[in-house]
Amino acid sequence: MATLAVEALIRAAFGEHGEEALRIAECESRMDPNAVSYDGSSFGLFQLHAPTWARVFPDFWQQWSDPQWNIEHAKLIFERAGSFSPWECW
Repeated sequence: MATLAVEALIRAAFGEHGEEALRIAECESRMDPNAVSYDGSSFGLFQLHAPTWARVFPDFWQQWSDPQWNIEHAKLIFERAGSFSPWECW
């Protein structure tokens, strides 16, 4: 999926928080839906932490590299936390 399409999905999903979400995705993965962290524990656009989220989202291992899925689940994490505090890279 092209970067512009991914950016549009992020903006649509996060609404008024879209620009901040874009900065996080850029910092976390360089907007690469197939990104895996250096230690192999975080995956996708928003570098979802598998030890935390794979048990919460049963389809994690099948879907993490799908941009739409990763964005939607990052939004769920954001809503659950009430902020972008689960991410360290801004």
